[in-house]
Amino acid sequence: MLQKHPHLHATLIIRRDAQGNWQSEGEAHARLGYRVSGTQASPGEGVWAEWDWDGQTLTFENERFGFYSVFYARIGDGIGLSTSATELVRAGASANLDDAAIAVFLRMGYYVGDDTPFQAVRLLPPGCRLTWAGGEFRIEQHAPPIPTTASTLSRDEAVRQYGVIFQEAVEQMLPSEEDRMCVPLSAGRDSRHILYALVRAGRRPDMVLTGMSPPPRPSTDAEVASEITSRLQLPHSIIELSDNRFDDELTKDILTSFCADEHGQMLPIANFIRDNQFDVSWDGIAGDIFSCGVYNDTKMLDQFRNRQFTDLSSWLLDAEGYLPSYLCSDAYQRWNRDLATERLNRELELYCDLPNPAAPFFFYNRVRRELALSPFGIMNQRTQILAPYLWHRLFDMLINLPFEYFKGREFHSEAIDQFYTELPHVRYVSTETGNVQERFDRIRRFARRMGRYSLQNSRSQSCIRNSFLLPRLGKAYLNRSYGTEVPVLFSRILVMLHLERYVSEQGTIRAAPRA
Repeated sequence: MLQKHPHLHATLIIRRDAQGNWQSEGEAHARLGYRVSGTQASPGEGVWAEWDWDGQTLTFENERFGFYSVFYARIGDGIGLSTSATELVRAGASANLDDAAIAVFLRMGYYVGDDTPFQAVRLLPPGCRLTWAGGEFRIEQHAPPIPTTASTLSRDEAVRQYGVIFQEAVEQMLPSEEDRMCVPLSAGRDSRHILYALVRAGRRPDMVLTGMSPPPRPSTDAEVASEITSRLQLPHSIIELSDNRFDDELTKDILTSFCADEHGQMLPIANFIRDNQFDVSWDGIAGDIFSCGVYNDTKMLDQFRNRQFTDLSSWLLDAEGYLPSYLCSDAYQRWNRDLATERLNRELELYCDLPNPAAPFFFYNRVRRELALSPFGIMNQRTQILAPYLWHRLFDMLINLPFEYFKGREFHSEAIDQFYTELPHVRYVSTETGNVQERFDRIRRFARRMGRYSLQNSRSQSCIRNSFLLPRLGKAYLNRSYGTEVPVLFSRILVMLHLERYVSEQGTIRAAPRA
Protein backbone atom coordinates (compact mmCIF):
# COMPACT_ATOMS: atom_id res chain seq x y z
CA MET A 1 0.00 0.00 0.00
CA LEU A 2 1.31 3.41 -1.00
CA GLN A 3 1.64 6.00 1.75
CA LYS A 4 2.38 9.44 0.31
CA HIS A 5 4.16 11.69 2.76
CA PRO A 6 3.01 15.32 3.09
CA HIS A 7 6.31 17.00 2.20
CA LEU A 8 8.25 17.14 -1.05
CA HIS A 9 10.73 19.83 0.04
CA ALA A 10 11.63 21.01 3.54
CA THR A 11 14.24 22.90 5.56
CA LEU A 12 15.00 23.07 9.28
CA ILE A 13 17.52 25.45 10.84
CA ILE A 14 18.39 25.19 14.55
CA ARG A 15 20.52 27.86 16.26
CA ARG A 16 20.80 29.74 19.52
CA ASP A 17 18.96 32.98 20.17
CA ALA A 18 20.41 35.96 22.05
CA GLN A 19 19.64 34.27 25.38
CA GLY A 20 21.44 31.07 24.40
CA ASN A 21 18.30 29.00 23.89
CA TRP A 22 17.85 26.72 20.89
CA GLN A 23 15.38 28.09 18.36
CA SER A 24 14.24 26.54 15.10
CA GLU A 25 13.07 27.89 11.76
CA GLY A 26 11.25 25.78 9.19
CA GLU A 27 9.75 22.31 9.45
CA ALA A 28 10.30 20.80 12.90
CA HIS A 29 8.67 17.55 11.73
CA ALA A 30 9.26 16.60 8.09
CA ARG A 31 8.01 13.56 6.19
CA LEU A 32 9.45 13.48 2.68
CA GLY A 33 8.71 11.15 -0.23
CA TYR A 34 6.68 7.97 0.13
CA ARG A 35 6.64 4.62 1.90
CA VAL A 36 5.12 1.32 0.82
CA SER A 37 3.67 -1.21 3.26
CA GLY A 38 2.19 -4.66 2.81
CA THR A 39 3.06 -8.33 3.06
CA GLN A 40 5.36 -8.18 0.03
CA ALA A 41 7.07 -4.93 1.02
CA SER A 42 10.35 -4.95 2.91
CA PRO A 43 10.73 -2.89 6.09
CA GLY A 44 11.40 0.72 5.17
CA GLU A 45 10.23 0.25 1.58
CA GLY A 46 9.93 3.40 -0.50
CA VAL A 47 11.91 6.55 -1.20
CA TRP A 48 11.68 8.69 1.91
CA ALA A 49 13.44 10.76 4.53
CA GLU A 50 12.09 12.16 7.78
CA TRP A 51 13.17 14.19 10.77
CA ASP A 52 11.79 15.34 14.13
CA TRP A 53 12.88 18.19 16.42
CA ASP A 54 11.36 18.35 19.91
CA GLY A 55 13.18 21.47 21.07
CA GLN A 56 16.10 19.51 22.52
CA THR A 57 16.93 16.60 20.23
CA LEU A 58 16.89 16.30 16.45
CA THR A 59 16.55 12.87 14.86
CA PHE A 60 16.75 12.04 11.16
CA GLU A 61 16.35 8.79 9.23
CA ASN A 62 16.23 7.88 5.55
CA GLU A 63 15.72 4.79 3.40
CA ARG A 64 18.46 2.35 2.49
CA PHE A 65 19.41 3.88 -0.88
CA GLY A 66 19.36 7.56 0.09
CA PHE A 67 17.78 8.71 -3.17
CA TYR A 68 15.74 11.46 -1.51
CA SER A 69 18.55 13.96 -1.09
CA VAL A 70 18.73 15.71 2.27
CA PHE A 71 21.76 17.88 3.04
CA TYR A 72 23.12 18.87 6.43
CA ALA A 73 25.52 21.53 7.69
CA ARG A 74 26.84 22.99 10.90
CA ILE A 75 25.53 26.53 11.25
CA GLY A 76 27.41 28.15 14.10
CA ASP A 77 27.04 25.66 16.93
CA GLY A 78 23.64 24.67 15.54
CA ILE A 79 22.65 22.55 12.58
CA GLY A 80 20.59 22.70 9.41
CA LEU A 81 18.80 20.04 7.36
CA SER A 82 17.33 20.71 3.95
CA THR A 83 16.44 19.20 0.62
CA SER A 84 18.40 22.14 -0.83
CA ALA A 85 22.10 22.74 -0.20
CA THR A 86 21.68 26.37 -1.20
CA GLU A 87 19.08 26.88 1.54
CA LEU A 88 21.72 25.85 4.08
CA VAL A 89 24.25 28.28 2.62
CA ARG A 90 21.64 31.02 2.68
CA ALA A 91 20.98 30.18 6.35
CA GLY A 92 24.63 30.69 7.25
CA ALA A 93 26.66 27.63 6.24
CA SER A 94 29.96 28.55 4.63
CA ALA A 95 29.94 28.87 0.83
CA ASN A 96 33.63 27.93 0.55
CA LEU A 97 34.08 25.36 -2.20
CA ASP A 98 35.24 21.77 -1.74
CA ASP A 99 38.19 21.65 -4.14
CA ALA A 100 38.46 17.86 -4.42
CA ALA A 101 34.72 17.55 -5.05
CA ILE A 102 34.81 20.28 -7.71
CA ALA A 103 37.82 18.61 -9.37
CA VAL A 104 35.79 15.41 -9.77
CA PHE A 105 32.67 17.25 -10.98
CA LEU A 106 34.57 19.10 -13.71
CA ARG A 107 35.66 15.78 -15.20
CA MET A 108 32.62 13.57 -14.54
CA GLY A 109 29.68 15.95 -14.33
CA TYR A 110 28.54 14.75 -10.90
CA TYR A 111 29.72 14.40 -7.31
CA VAL A 112 30.67 11.16 -5.58
CA GLY A 113 30.00 9.84 -2.10
CA ASP A 114 28.37 12.53 0.02
CA ASP A 115 30.27 15.47 -1.52
CA THR A 116 28.67 18.74 -2.57
CA PRO A 117 30.24 21.86 -4.09
CA PHE A 118 30.48 23.31 -0.56
CA GLN A 119 32.93 22.21 2.13
CA ALA A 120 30.45 22.84 4.91
CA VAL A 121 27.45 21.09 3.32
CA ARG A 122 27.26 17.32 3.03
CA LEU A 123 24.65 14.92 1.74
CA LEU A 124 23.29 12.54 4.35
CA PRO A 125 24.41 9.00 3.47
CA PRO A 126 22.05 6.17 2.49
CA GLY A 127 20.25 4.28 5.22
CA CYS A 128 21.41 6.46 8.08
CA ARG A 129 20.22 7.77 11.43
CA LEU A 130 21.36 11.18 12.60
CA THR A 131 20.95 12.33 16.18
CA TRP A 132 21.80 15.88 17.26
CA ALA A 133 21.48 17.35 20.75
CA GLY A 134 23.20 20.20 22.53
CA GLY A 135 25.47 20.98 19.61
CA GLU A 136 26.75 17.41 19.22
CA PHE A 137 25.67 14.93 16.59
CA ARG A 138 26.36 11.41 15.41
CA ILE A 139 25.52 9.57 12.21
CA GLU A 140 25.01 5.81 12.14
CA GLN A 141 24.39 3.79 8.99
CA HIS A 142 21.96 0.88 9.19
CA ALA A 143 21.42 -0.04 5.54
CA PRO A 144 22.00 -3.75 4.83
CA PRO A 145 25.37 -4.43 3.20
CA ILE A 146 25.55 -5.23 -0.50
CA PRO A 147 25.92 -9.01 -0.93
CA THR A 148 29.50 -10.13 -1.59
CA THR A 149 28.60 -13.50 -3.14
CA ALA A 150 27.23 -14.03 -6.63
CA SER A 151 23.66 -15.23 -7.13
CA THR A 152 23.03 -18.90 -7.93
CA LEU A 153 20.06 -18.12 -10.21
CA SER A 154 20.48 -19.20 -13.81
CA ARG A 155 20.14 -16.46 -16.39
CA ASP A 156 16.72 -17.74 -17.54
CA GLU A 157 15.51 -17.91 -13.93
CA ALA A 158 16.77 -14.37 -13.30
CA VAL A 159 14.92 -13.04 -16.36
CA ARG A 160 11.69 -14.66 -15.14
CA GLN A 161 12.17 -13.41 -11.59
CA TYR A 162 12.73 -9.89 -12.89
CA GLY A 163 9.31 -9.88 -14.53
CA VAL A 164 7.55 -11.33 -11.48
CA ILE A 165 9.16 -9.08 -8.87
CA PHE A 166 8.78 -5.91 -10.91
CA GLN A 167 5.07 -6.53 -11.44
CA GLU A 168 4.75 -7.14 -7.71
CA ALA A 169 6.50 -3.85 -6.98
CA VAL A 170 4.25 -1.78 -9.23
CA GLU A 171 1.07 -3.40 -7.89
CA GLN A 172 2.13 -2.74 -4.30
CA MET A 173 2.86 0.91 -5.14
CA LEU A 174 -0.40 1.72 -6.96
CA PRO A 175 -1.85 5.09 -5.93
CA SER A 176 -5.51 5.51 -5.05
CA GLU A 177 -8.08 5.80 -7.83
CA GLU A 178 -8.63 9.43 -6.85
CA ASP A 179 -5.03 10.38 -7.65
CA ARG A 180 -4.41 11.85 -11.09
CA MET A 181 -1.55 9.79 -12.48
CA CYS A 182 0.78 10.30 -15.43
CA VAL A 183 3.57 8.13 -16.84
CA PRO A 184 6.50 9.53 -18.83
CA LEU A 185 7.35 7.21 -21.75
CA SER A 186 10.46 7.14 -23.92
CA ALA A 187 11.68 4.67 -26.54
CA GLY A 188 13.70 2.77 -23.95
CA ARG A 189 13.01 -0.14 -21.64
CA ASP A 190 12.65 1.39 -18.18
CA SER A 191 9.57 3.54 -18.76
CA ARG A 192 7.91 0.93 -20.98
CA HIS A 193 8.26 -1.69 -18.26
CA ILE A 194 6.46 0.64 -15.84
CA LEU A 195 3.64 1.36 -18.30
CA TYR A 196 3.13 -2.31 -19.14
CA ALA A 197 3.07 -3.25 -15.46
CA LEU A 198 0.38 -0.62 -14.84
CA VAL A 199 -1.71 -1.84 -17.78
CA ARG A 200 -1.38 -5.44 -16.56
CA ALA A 201 -2.49 -4.28 -13.09
CA GLY A 202 -5.58 -2.62 -14.57
CA ARG A 203 -4.50 0.92 -13.60
CA ARG A 204 -4.24 2.85 -16.84
CA PRO A 205 -2.65 6.29 -16.48
CA ASP A 206 -4.64 9.48 -16.99
CA MET A 207 -1.89 10.68 -19.33
CA VAL A 208 1.29 9.38 -20.93
CA LEU A 209 3.95 12.04 -21.47
CA THR A 210 6.91 12.15 -23.82
CA GLY A 211 9.41 14.95 -24.05
CA MET A 212 10.83 15.85 -27.43
CA SER A 213 14.46 14.79 -27.70
CA PRO A 214 16.90 17.71 -27.62
CA PRO A 215 18.91 18.06 -30.84
CA PRO A 216 21.03 16.58 -32.28
CA ARG A 217 19.04 13.48 -31.22
CA PRO A 218 16.11 12.62 -33.50
CA SER A 219 12.58 12.45 -32.11
CA THR A 220 12.69 8.67 -31.66
CA ASP A 221 11.18 8.82 -28.17
CA ALA A 222 8.07 10.59 -29.44
CA GLU A 223 7.69 8.28 -32.44
CA VAL A 224 7.99 5.04 -30.47
CA ALA A 225 5.86 6.30 -27.57
CA SER A 226 3.14 7.42 -30.00
CA GLU A 227 3.02 3.96 -31.55
CA ILE A 228 2.74 2.26 -28.15
CA THR A 229 0.05 4.59 -26.77
CA SER A 230 -1.94 4.37 -29.99
CA ARG A 231 -2.00 0.59 -29.84
CA LEU A 232 -2.95 0.69 -26.15
CA GLN A 233 -5.49 3.50 -26.73
CA LEU A 234 -3.95 5.69 -24.04
CA PRO A 235 -3.99 9.52 -23.99
CA HIS A 236 -0.57 10.85 -24.99
CA SER A 237 0.95 14.33 -24.78
CA ILE A 238 4.23 15.26 -26.44
CA ILE A 239 6.02 18.04 -24.57
CA GLU A 240 7.90 20.49 -26.76
CA LEU A 241 11.38 21.73 -25.93
CA SER A 242 11.83 25.04 -24.15
CA ASP A 243 12.53 28.19 -26.13
CA ASN A 244 14.74 29.42 -23.29
CA ARG A 245 17.21 26.67 -22.42
CA PHE A 246 19.54 29.14 -20.68
CA ASP A 247 17.03 30.10 -17.98
CA ASP A 248 16.08 26.43 -17.60
CA GLU A 249 19.73 25.60 -16.93
CA LEU A 250 19.96 28.24 -14.20
CA THR A 251 16.74 26.99 -12.61
CA LYS A 252 18.06 23.43 -12.80
CA ASP A 253 21.22 24.43 -10.93
CA ILE A 254 19.22 25.71 -7.96
CA LEU A 255 16.80 22.77 -7.94
CA THR A 256 19.75 20.33 -7.98
CA SER A 257 21.97 22.32 -5.57
CA PHE A 258 24.61 22.70 -8.32
CA CYS A 259 25.16 18.93 -8.22
CA ALA A 260 24.36 18.04 -11.86
CA ASP A 261 25.52 19.07 -15.32
CA GLU A 262 22.35 17.73 -16.94
CA HIS A 263 18.52 17.75 -16.52
CA GLY A 264 17.92 21.27 -17.90
CA GLN A 265 15.92 19.68 -20.71
CA MET A 266 13.56 18.16 -18.11
CA LEU A 267 12.09 21.51 -17.02
CA PRO A 268 9.32 21.59 -19.68
CA ILE A 269 8.09 18.14 -18.59
CA ALA A 270 8.33 19.07 -14.91
CA ASN A 271 6.37 22.25 -15.53
CA PHE A 272 3.69 20.36 -17.49
CA ILE A 273 3.26 17.86 -14.64
CA ARG A 274 3.07 20.69 -12.11
CA ASP A 275 0.72 22.91 -14.11
CA ASN A 276 -1.67 20.03 -14.86
CA GLN A 277 -1.73 19.11 -11.17
CA PHE A 278 -0.91 15.44 -11.42
CA ASP A 279 -0.78 13.84 -7.99
CA VAL A 280 1.51 10.97 -8.94
CA SER A 281 4.03 10.23 -11.66
CA TRP A 282 6.50 7.40 -12.19
CA ASP A 283 10.20 7.32 -12.96
CA GLY A 284 12.43 4.57 -14.31
CA ILE A 285 15.49 5.60 -12.33
CA ALA A 286 17.98 2.75 -11.79
CA GLY A 287 16.27 0.54 -14.36
CA ASP A 288 19.26 0.29 -16.66
CA ILE A 289 22.00 0.29 -14.04
CA PHE A 290 21.72 -3.48 -13.53
CA SER A 291 19.42 -4.98 -16.11
CA CYS A 292 20.89 -3.50 -19.28
CA GLY A 293 24.50 -3.78 -18.28
CA VAL A 294 25.06 -0.15 -19.23
CA TYR A 295 28.02 0.18 -16.89
CA ASN A 296 29.41 -3.32 -17.26
CA ASP A 297 32.80 -3.36 -18.93
CA THR A 298 35.29 -6.23 -18.74
CA LYS A 299 38.30 -3.95 -18.39
CA MET A 300 36.59 -2.01 -15.61
CA LEU A 301 35.77 -5.23 -13.79
CA ASP A 302 39.40 -6.39 -14.00
CA GLN A 303 40.66 -3.06 -12.67
CA PHE A 304 38.27 -3.24 -9.73
CA ARG A 305 39.30 -6.79 -8.89
CA ASN A 306 43.01 -6.00 -9.23
CA ARG A 307 42.59 -2.81 -7.16
CA GLN A 308 44.01 -0.71 -9.99
CA PHE A 309 42.14 2.35 -8.78
CA THR A 310 44.38 4.99 -10.36
CA ASP A 311 44.04 3.34 -13.78
CA LEU A 312 40.29 3.03 -13.32
CA SER A 313 40.04 6.66 -12.19
CA SER A 314 42.02 7.73 -15.24
CA TRP A 315 39.47 6.02 -17.48
CA LEU A 316 36.44 7.37 -15.60
CA LEU A 317 37.78 10.93 -15.46
CA ASP A 318 38.46 10.77 -19.21
CA ALA A 319 40.89 13.01 -21.06
CA GLU A 320 41.27 16.62 -19.97
CA GLY A 321 39.92 17.86 -23.29
CA TYR A 322 39.09 21.57 -23.20
CA LEU A 323 39.43 21.76 -19.40
CA PRO A 324 42.94 23.34 -19.37
CA SER A 325 41.77 25.81 -22.02
CA TYR A 326 38.51 27.02 -20.51
CA LEU A 327 39.64 27.17 -16.87
CA CYS A 328 41.97 30.01 -15.96
CA SER A 329 45.41 28.78 -14.88
CA ASP A 330 44.81 29.33 -11.15
CA ALA A 331 41.51 27.44 -11.28
CA TYR A 332 43.01 24.57 -13.25
CA GLN A 333 45.81 24.26 -10.72
CA ARG A 334 43.35 24.47 -7.84
CA TRP A 335 41.04 21.78 -9.26
CA ASN A 336 43.76 19.62 -10.75
CA ARG A 337 43.53 16.06 -12.03
CA ASP A 338 45.64 14.56 -9.24
CA LEU A 339 43.17 15.93 -6.69
CA ALA A 340 40.26 14.41 -8.62
CA THR A 341 42.06 11.07 -8.92
CA GLU A 342 42.81 10.90 -5.21
CA ARG A 343 39.18 11.60 -4.30
CA LEU A 344 37.79 9.14 -6.84
CA ASN A 345 40.22 6.40 -5.79
CA ARG A 346 38.84 6.53 -2.25
CA GLU A 347 35.31 6.08 -3.53
CA LEU A 348 36.19 3.23 -5.90
CA GLU A 349 37.88 1.27 -3.13
CA LEU A 350 34.56 0.95 -1.28
CA TYR A 351 33.18 -1.34 -4.02
CA CYS A 352 36.14 -3.46 -5.14
CA ASP A 353 35.19 -6.66 -3.25
CA LEU A 354 31.64 -6.96 -4.64
CA PRO A 355 30.72 -9.53 -7.33
CA ASN A 356 29.87 -6.84 -9.90
CA PRO A 357 31.48 -3.69 -8.44
CA ALA A 358 30.77 -1.37 -11.36
CA ALA A 359 26.98 -1.56 -10.96
CA PRO A 360 26.82 -0.53 -7.27
CA PHE A 361 29.52 2.10 -7.76
CA PHE A 362 27.49 3.83 -10.46
CA PHE A 363 24.24 3.17 -8.59
CA TYR A 364 25.39 5.00 -5.46
CA ASN A 365 27.27 7.70 -7.33
CA ARG A 366 26.06 8.63 -10.81
CA VAL A 367 22.49 7.34 -10.33
CA ARG A 368 22.00 8.47 -6.72
CA ARG A 369 24.04 11.66 -6.96
CA GLU A 370 23.00 12.95 -10.39
CA LEU A 371 20.16 11.04 -12.04
CA ALA A 372 18.04 10.98 -8.87
CA LEU A 373 18.03 14.77 -8.86
CA SER A 374 15.63 14.72 -11.80
CA PRO A 375 12.73 12.80 -10.16
CA PHE A 376 13.48 13.91 -6.60
CA GLY A 377 14.60 17.48 -7.24
CA ILE A 378 13.06 18.74 -10.49
CA MET A 379 10.01 16.63 -11.33
CA ASN A 380 8.52 16.65 -7.83
CA GLN A 381 7.61 20.32 -7.62
CA ARG A 382 4.10 19.34 -6.46
CA THR A 383 3.85 15.70 -7.56
CA GLN A 384 4.86 12.49 -5.81
CA ILE A 385 7.30 10.54 -7.99
CA LEU A 386 7.32 6.75 -7.64
CA ALA A 387 10.42 4.68 -8.45
CA PRO A 388 9.64 0.95 -8.74
CA TYR A 389 13.17 -0.09 -9.71
CA LEU A 390 14.19 0.81 -6.14
CA TRP A 391 11.96 -1.98 -4.78
CA HIS A 392 14.17 -3.78 -2.28
CA ARG A 393 13.54 -7.34 -3.47
CA LEU A 394 14.29 -6.31 -7.03
CA PHE A 395 17.53 -4.59 -6.07
CA ASP A 396 18.63 -7.56 -3.97
CA MET A 397 17.93 -9.95 -6.84
CA LEU A 398 19.70 -7.91 -9.52
CA ILE A 399 22.66 -6.54 -7.59
CA ASN A 400 24.53 -9.82 -7.24
CA LEU A 401 23.77 -11.45 -10.58
CA PRO A 402 26.93 -12.41 -12.45
CA PHE A 403 28.44 -9.78 -14.70
CA GLU A 404 28.14 -12.11 -17.70
CA TYR A 405 24.31 -12.12 -17.60
CA PHE A 406 24.19 -8.55 -18.87
CA LYS A 407 26.48 -8.81 -21.86
CA GLY A 408 24.68 -7.70 -25.00
CA ARG A 409 22.21 -5.56 -23.02
CA GLU A 410 19.28 -7.87 -23.80
CA PHE A 411 18.48 -8.96 -20.24
CA HIS A 412 15.86 -6.26 -19.61
CA SER A 413 14.32 -6.56 -23.08
CA GLU A 414 13.84 -10.29 -22.55
CA ALA A 415 12.23 -9.73 -19.15
CA ILE A 416 9.65 -7.33 -20.62
CA ASP A 417 8.89 -9.27 -23.80
CA GLN A 418 8.55 -12.63 -22.02
CA PHE A 419 6.37 -11.33 -19.19
CA TYR A 420 4.00 -9.13 -21.24
CA THR A 421 3.34 -11.29 -24.27
CA GLU A 422 -0.10 -9.72 -24.79
CA LEU A 423 1.22 -6.14 -24.99
CA PRO A 424 2.81 -4.41 -28.00
CA HIS A 425 6.30 -5.53 -28.93
CA VAL A 426 7.90 -2.39 -30.33
CA ARG A 427 11.60 -1.76 -30.90
CA TYR A 428 13.68 -0.39 -28.04
CA VAL A 429 15.93 2.60 -28.58
CA SER A 430 17.96 3.48 -25.48
CA THR A 431 20.05 6.18 -27.10
CA GLU A 432 20.30 7.34 -30.65
CA THR A 433 22.66 9.93 -32.02
CA GLY A 434 21.74 12.01 -35.01
CA ASN A 435 22.26 15.27 -36.80
CA VAL A 436 18.98 17.04 -36.13
CA GLN A 437 19.74 20.74 -35.82
CA GLU A 438 18.29 23.05 -33.17
CA ARG A 439 16.25 26.07 -34.21
CA PHE A 440 18.56 29.00 -34.89
CA ASP A 441 16.58 31.40 -32.69
CA ARG A 442 17.06 29.09 -29.71
CA ILE A 443 20.78 28.72 -30.40
CA ARG A 444 21.29 32.46 -30.70
CA ARG A 445 19.26 33.21 -27.59
CA PHE A 446 21.36 30.73 -25.61
CA ALA A 447 24.66 32.06 -27.00
CA ARG A 448 23.72 35.69 -26.28
CA ARG A 449 22.60 34.96 -22.73
CA MET A 450 25.63 32.84 -21.88
CA GLY A 451 28.06 35.37 -23.35
CA ARG A 452 26.47 38.22 -21.42
CA TYR A 453 26.45 36.14 -18.24
CA SER A 454 30.14 35.32 -18.58
CA LEU A 455 31.08 38.96 -19.24
CA GLN A 456 29.23 40.00 -16.09
CA ASN A 457 31.15 37.39 -14.09
CA SER A 458 34.47 38.57 -15.48
CA ARG A 459 34.07 41.95 -13.78
CA SER A 460 35.41 40.08 -10.78
CA GLN A 461 37.89 37.21 -10.93
CA SER A 462 36.27 34.37 -12.90
CA CYS A 463 37.39 30.76 -13.15
CA ILE A 464 36.38 30.67 -16.83
CA ARG A 465 38.48 32.18 -19.63
CA ASN A 466 36.38 34.46 -21.80
CA SER A 467 39.13 34.23 -24.40
CA PHE A 468 38.09 30.58 -24.80
CA LEU A 469 34.34 30.86 -24.33
CA LEU A 470 33.28 33.98 -26.23
CA PRO A 471 34.75 33.08 -29.66
CA ARG A 472 33.02 29.71 -29.48
CA LEU A 473 29.71 31.29 -28.54
CA GLY A 474 30.22 33.56 -31.52
CA LYS A 475 30.75 30.51 -33.69
CA ALA A 476 27.54 29.00 -32.29
CA TYR A 477 25.70 32.20 -33.20
CA LEU A 478 26.75 31.79 -36.84
CA ASN A 479 27.07 28.02 -37.26
CA ARG A 480 23.82 26.15 -36.64
CA SER A 481 25.40 22.70 -36.56
CA TYR A 482 28.00 23.73 -33.98
CA GLY A 483 25.47 25.78 -32.03
CA THR A 484 23.19 22.75 -31.65
CA GLU A 485 25.87 21.09 -29.49
CA VAL A 486 26.65 24.10 -27.28
CA PRO A 487 24.17 23.59 -24.37
CA VAL A 488 25.64 20.13 -23.71
CA LEU A 489 29.21 20.99 -24.73
CA PHE A 490 29.37 23.92 -22.30
CA SER A 491 27.06 22.55 -19.59
CA ARG A 492 29.76 22.32 -16.91
CA ILE A 493 31.10 25.75 -17.83
CA LEU A 494 27.65 27.21 -17.22
CA VAL A 495 27.30 25.41 -13.88
CA MET A 496 30.66 26.85 -12.78
CA LEU A 497 29.75 30.36 -13.95
CA HIS A 498 26.50 30.14 -11.99
CA LEU A 499 28.20 28.62 -8.95
CA GLU A 500 30.91 31.27 -8.76
CA ARG A 501 28.27 33.99 -8.99
CA TYR A 502 26.29 32.29 -6.25
CA VAL A 503 29.36 32.07 -4.01
CA SER A 504 30.23 35.72 -4.66
CA GLU A 505 26.74 36.69 -3.55
CA GLN A 506 27.21 34.66 -0.32
CA GLY A 507 23.82 33.01 -0.43
CA THR A 508 21.64 35.97 -1.37
CA ILE A 509 20.36 34.22 -4.50
CA ARG A 510 16.63 33.54 -4.52
CA ALA A 511 15.55 29.93 -4.50
CA ALA A 512 13.67 28.75 -7.58
CA PRO A 513 9.88 28.83 -7.15
CA ARG A 514 8.32 25.48 -6.25
CA ALA A 515 4.85 26.19 -6.70
